[in-house]
Parts: sequence; structure tokens; C-alpha cells
Amino acid sequence: MTRARAMLLPLVLLGMQACWLGAWLAVVESRVPGSHAITPAVLGFLPAGMVAFPLLRQLPVRRLTAEVLYWALWCLLAAVVARLLLSPETPWTDPAWLVALPRAAIRFIFETHPAEMLVLVGTGVAWHLGRRPMAGTPDYGRLLGDFQFGLVLLLTAFLVSRAVNAGSDGQVLLALAFFALSLTGVALSRGEEGGNAATLIARKHFSSSLLSFVAIVSLAGLLASVAVTPEVISAVVDAVRYVLHLVERGMAFVASLIPAPDVEPAEPAAPATGDDSSLLEFYRSLPVSVLLKRVLYLLYVAMIVGMLLFGLWRLCGQILAWLRRRSMSAGIEMESLDTGFLSDLLALMRWIETRIQHLFRRLAELAGRSGGAAAPTVASLYADLLRWAGRKLHAREPSQSPYEYQTELQQLLPTAADDLALVTETYVCMRYGRYEPESADIEAMARASHRIRHATRLKGPDTSTKEGETS
Repeated sequence: MTRARAMLLPLVLLGMQACWLGAWLAVVESRVPGSHAITPAVLGFLPAGMVAFPLLRQLPVRRLTAEVLYWALWCLLAAVVARLLLSPETPWTDPAWLVALPRAAIRFIFETHPAEMLVLVGTGVAWHLGRRPMAGTPDYGRLLGDFQFGLVLLLTAFLVSRAVNAGSDGQVLLALAFFALSLTGVALSRGEEGGNAATLIARKHFSSSLLSFVAIVSLAGLLASVAVTPEVISAVVDAVRYVLHLVERGMAFVASLIPAPDVEPAEPAAPATGDDSSLLEFYRSLPVSVLLKRVLYLLYVAMIVGMLLFGLWRLCGQILAWLRRRSMSAGIEMESLDTGFLSDLLALMRWIETRIQHLFRRLAELAGRSGGAAAPTVASLYADLLRWAGRKLHAREPSQSPYEYQTELQQLLPTAADDLALVTETYVCMRYGRYEPESADIEAMARASHRIRHATRLKGPDTSTKEGETS
């Protein structure tokens, strides 16, 4: 499991990162004029960085030198991608394609080149994320933190794509792939962390449960993508706006009931004297003001985005630390994904299967009754006995088990103790033991039920008929 874990978990982490990065790249690229297929090219930097990072670390050079070589290789690859996608007419002998991205980054203060900036920033982020799986074997805590972080980013990308009217079909598929990879990675790492030497993939219980959950999540995601349409979202937004409008009208009505204070308005201030048009024109002529506004705007956007991402990552880390503290506390045990959650899922699926089988049995009974006299079954014989005993002896309490009710009936029918045991045991085996009775068992139960009805009864407080009365 050690070799399989060392190979699978980095690939799972890389796939999780590719899902939320691809969702955001698709949203941003939808606002870029023209179609350049930037998203697939940028996502290709993830496996490239994953392969290049360990190779450069094996070179007999210092760690800082390997880091410089790693990012120098990114600069070269990003320039090649920009040349192929954005300026294919530029000849390879012209060095302008090498400095196209740095030039766009420098001139971003004065003018915006969205395609070049998307290639520059997207490949840089993908190149950085590609080295993360190889920086160390991903463990349970790391995968869980990345799952929380990526889940919020995917949800935000989905909402933003709805707001800007971008296509969301691909994002639904990315979200489904993200859930499948996350659940697989977290379950594998959690099972390995628990010290269980058995291979999780070889367990039929674990594998079938995980595949069932992935199928359920995929089906639910597809149904949600069909149901949640722009018309539904606009209707919800309009309803919220209408409620806010009603609240505003109510507050305005309450404010109108308050009498206005008797205060005389103050005299307006005297207008300023002098002509400042020449001074204002001088300030407008300075290019520093426009440049300063552009720089301040870019710094403001970078600060807000950085604060949001840092706060999101810190929140995920604090939740993970809280879960770890709970798992290390005395007397508290945190269930693993493959033993707790998936077992509950299997129990739910078994309950649904049981209810469906019960529904089919009821339909078959109704169809048999409509066609003629139906053959007796264990359930029908026991139900008839309960109705007879409720009328003649004592009704069964809702809290009583079949064996408890059998003991109570034996006190009233001591001569039918063996028949009561046979009827109760046959019913319990069929109802709770998943035992399919044969025709001989049903006939024996019917004869025992007939003898019970004709058995001698003791008089008691619950006896409503004379001793020896038959049904």
C-alpha cells in the first residue's frame, strides 16, 4: 500500500487543484475577447511542474539554484505558450515573443492586455501548484484542507459564472470530478493513517461504498445543474428584492409617523471666492495623478483578493486543527471516512432496498386480492392472529416485541404454548432474519394458529368471552 499510496495521493491532489483552477480559468477566459483555448494550455502546466520539480531537485546543485532553474523553465514555457496561442504569426527568430509577457506585465499599469495577463498569471499559478504534490506525500490533514479550500473556490466560481452569464456545463463536470477525487484521496489517506495494513482498494465493502457515494453525488450534481437555471436564480433574486422593498416601505411608513422637529433650516454657506480653474487644469495636466490612480487601484484589488484567499485558507486550517484536537482528546474518537460515513451510506441504501421490496410485496398482495382469494403468508397469518388476540384476549402494546407478546399470551393460553412458540418463531425468522419460509412452514403455521384459536383460555381481567369460546 505504501507504493500505491505514494503514487496515487499526489495524482489525486493534482487533480483536485486542476478542478478548481480550471473552473476559475474558464470564468476569466469567458470575459477575454476572442477564443484562444488558454485554459487547456494553462492546465498543462500542472503535470509539467509536477514532473520538472523532482527532476531539478535531483541535480547536484544548491536548493536555491534548483529553485531559480525551476522558475526560469516556467518563463520559457510560458513564452512559448503565449507565442503559439496569441501571436502565431510572429517568427521564432524574432526575439519579441520572448519578452511579450514581461512587456504586458510592465505596461499593465497603463493599459490592459487580458489574454497576455491570463497566460502569465494562470501559468504561474499552475506551475506553483504543480510542485505542491511532490513537495511531500500528501497526508489526511493536507487533503482535507485542500478539499475545504477547493470546495469554496468551486462554489464561488459557479456563482460568478452565473452572474456573468458564462457557460456552466463544464464547471458541473469539474465539480463532480473534484468530489470524486477528494473522497477517494481523503478515504485512502485516512485509512492509511489509522494503521490498518489491509489494502483499502481490495476491500469490497470500501470500494463499493465509495463508488456508490460517487455515483449518488454525481447524480445529485447533474440534477442540481438541470434544476438550477438562470431563470430560477433570477426569480429568487427578484423575490429577495421584493421582500427588501417591502421592508423599506414599512420602515418608511414607521418613520412617517414620527413628527418632524421644529428646527429652522440653517442658511447656506457663502460660495467660495476666487477662480481655481487654472490650478485644477494644472493638476489635470500632470500624468502622475492618472498613474497613481492606476497603481492604487491595482494595489487595492491585489490586497482585497489576497486578504480573501488568506482568510479562506486560515479558516480551513483552523477547522482542521479543531478536528485534530477533538481526535486527540481523551475519550473522544473521530470516525474515519471509510468506516463511519460509508457504513451509514450502506445502511441507508439497504433501508431503501427494504422499503422498495416491501412496496412490491404490498402491490403483489393487492393484485392477488383483486384477482381472487390470495394464498396465506406468514405476515398475513400473524396479522390475523394479532387481530383475534386483540379482540378476544389482550391487544399487543406498540412497545412489545413478538417474544414479549408471546409470553403474555402463554399466560392466558397455557395449553397452546408450543403453538404460540412456533407461530412467533416463524414470523420472527421471516421478518427479521430474511428467511423465506416454504409452503410446509406456512401450512404448519396455519394449523398452529387454528389450534390457538380453539385452545382453552384462562379467565383474566382482559378476557372478554367465556372460557372455551372459539372464534
